[in-house]
Amino acid sequence: MHKIIAAAVDNSGALAHSSVTITASNTPPTVTLTSPADGTTLTAPATIELSADASDANGIRWVVFWRGDHPIALKGTAPYTTSTTITTPGTYTFGAEAYDIFGARTKSAPVTVTVKAP
Repeated sequence: MHKIIAAAVDNSGALAHSSVTITASNTPPTVTLTSPADGTTLTAPATIELSADASDANGIRWVVFWRGDHPIALKGTAPYTTSTTITTPGTYTFGAEAYDIFGARTKSAPVTVTVKAP
């Protein structure tokens, strides 16, 4: 919210002012991790292709891909894709986070991938 005030003083020293309050809203972007599918199981070493769809009325600045709490890639233009290789068996969570040009952001639903031993 912003308040703008204009004030004027005439030659006689009389003061007049007016103000207006402006409230700006910005709807956050939408983002969906489209690949890999939730529940995917792969064998180590596994190369995992990540893809996301992101949109925003004002434009997408970038999409960040995550493995757990760790960013693994930042993409500034569509198509929003990257890959990562997992060599250690385990269960991993991936996600995407889209930022619009005004800084609003949204995280995708998480996707779980299991990497099993060879």
